[in-house]
This record gives sequence, structure tokens and C-alpha cells, in this order.
Amino acid sequence: QGGDYDSLLSLAGARVSRSSPFAQLRKNYLNLARLIHPDKLSSKFNEATKAFQELVRAFEALSSPEPPPAAETGKRAKAQGPALARSNANCFRTRVFCPRCSAEWATADAGVEKYEYNFMMQGIKTFCCARCLCEFGCVTATHRCPLCSKPFEYHPNDYHRMVSCGNAKCKGEFGFWLYPVPPRVEKGLRDELKKQQEAAMKSREAAMARLQRAQRKAPSWSAEQAKKQAEKLFVRGLIDSCPRCGFEPPRSEADSDSLKMHLDGCTDARKHELHRRAVRDAEEAATKKRAREDAQGEAKNLAAWQFLGGSTESMWLLTDTQLAKQCELRGVNVEGKDRDELLAALAAATNRKALTDGGQSGASAGAGVSTGLTV
Repeated sequence: QGGDYDSLLSLAGARVSRSSPFAQLRKNYLNLARLIHPDKLSSKFNEATKAFQELVRAFEALSSPEPPPAAETGKRAKAQGPALARSNANCFRTRVFCPRCSAEWATADAGVEKYEYNFMMQGIKTFCCARCLCEFGCVTATHRCPLCSKPFEYHPNDYHRMVSCGNAKCKGEFGFWLYPVPPRVEKGLRDELKKQQEAAMKSREAAMARLQRAQRKAPSWSAEQAKKQAEKLFVRGLIDSCPRCGFEPPRSEADSDSLKMHLDGCTDARKHELHRRAVRDAEEAATKKRAREDAQGEAKNLAAWQFLGGSTESMWLLTDTQLAKQCELRGVNVEGKDRDELLAALAAATNRKALTDGGQSGASAGAGVSTGLTV
């Protein structure tokens, strides 16, 4: 205790401070939380609950943005127009690039409104690259430091914070520019996001039901059986390339006899190994791509929930992954609980925290999220 939160969170190994990226703060917090969680430590250490509460306070103190300045009132404030939710001092409109073709996003000739930068950087919206048509958001995009122009790791929770890029020669701190958003645009976005998240939840439930049905019906084959089945499909013309060497015959030679003749003569071990490597590399690339897309989808899901208020009543919009992460952040044990039980436990933990924090309803993760205007 005592408020030395930097040192407390740094006990996990990596040295962190208030300007450290959110991803590193969260990593340190979770590593320590797994060690001193009251469910694991209370039998050995009487003050495990107090230690865990201090860890939570340290994480929230370092990861939360600076409180916004008080909004001006009177004639001067009206003359200046809508007030921003926070200051733009030492903030930059950082450069964002497509992860596929490295084209810069939202250049002057792209026709993108300035306030779209708010939505991009908070993870609320994804955009399509004008050059390669790749759809990406702030999690999958490449971000460059406004001070040293080198790439840095970005998380949507960094948007309202002062951070450092983490590069050894760049010691400065910077924030991210907050543009005013017209109330009409903000209201329309809220309505659109709510519909999107409700549709996405129904789609996830339907996809999970289809997957469970497919798993019940799918045969359990060994690697050798799967190989023989692929060869049968190739001979029948149901797959395009030879499962042994990757050869794709022209259409004029794609009859069953020609394909069987190729398979009978396909005995070059070197070609087989090269094809296996190519298939393995393609699968790894596809897995990484799916992981990036899933990470972007999860970030958008959390950002949308926060933008819609981050209330306990709307927690059902969260994916299973985000629900588990919110439970981890609040010290809720997830072992042996189904989705409904996790929702109930998380709502109870959030409401208890709201009472101790002064009666605010809604999760702390969703507090303070703003697109640009004071409410």
C-alpha cells in the first residue's frame, strides 16, 4: 500500500508506468492477479483480499485516462461551440496504415471525415482500404509514432491516455487527437452499433449451433484415413490439386483415368515434402489472419459495448471471450461457469464495485468512453 502503483504493477517483470501501453499494463496485471487471487491465496495469506484490491486499484489508476478539464460555462463556452470531452494538449492525429498493402488511411483525398479518426482509434468502426479493399481497424492496422515515425503497438484503451511508443531512442509521450463529433452523427452511430451487435450475437449463436451439429456428425479419421479420402476426392475431380504433390491438372486432363494415372506415378518424395511445407505455411498464414480478424472483432465488440454505456444490462452483447476478460479484470472466477452464470457473477461484481465507487452503475471499463463531445 501507499500508492506506488508503478512499482506494484512492475513486480510482474516488465517495468511499467502510467505512459506504458495498455496491453503491457494489462499483461502485468493479469500475471499478478493469477498469483494473488483470493480464491487461490486466501488459505495461505489472510490479507489476500486486501492485496488483490490494491492490485486492482493500481491497474485502474495507471490505465485510466487523465480526468478531463471542467467544461466552461457561460457566454464564452457558447461562443466557442461544443466542448471536447478532454484536452488535446500534446495530442496528435497519428498516422494509420493498411496492414496488407501499407497504404495510409484517411489521407486528404480519401473523403473521410475528420471525426472518423475517433471511431477508428476507439475500435468502434472498421474501414476498407481504398487501394487493396482490405477491411481493417485499429487492432490490425499499423500505427506510427508521431515523434519518431516508427511502428508501435496500439490498443483502443490507449486512445484517452498519454503513452510512449516503446522504441528505445524515443523517450517522448504523446496522446491521440480527439475531434468534435456532431450529436446527430453520434446518435446515428449508437443506433447502428446496437443493431449490429444484436445481429452479431444472433449470428454467433447460430454459428455455434451449426458447429456443434457438424462435430456430432463428423467422422473421426486418422491422418492416414484423411489422406486416402483426399486422394479419392482428387481422382473423382472433387478437389483441384493432388494431395501428394500439389499438381493442378488442366481441365482437358481432369478426367478420372488421367487423375488416377497421375496419382499412381506421384512418388517423388521431395515434391511431397515441398507440398507439405507449402500447405503448412498456408495454414499458418491463414491461422494468423483469422487471429488478427478475431482480435479486431473482439476489440470492436468491447468498444461498442463501452460506447453504448458499458452497463450491466447490456453485458449480454459481449462475446464469450470479452465476458471472460471482464471477469478476469474484476476478479471473478470463471472456472466451471457457463455463460449465464458468468453474466450473473460479473453483474454482481460490477454492482458491488459501483456501490464502493459512489453509486455509478456500469462497468469501469465502459466509463469515460467518448467520441468527442461532452455529454
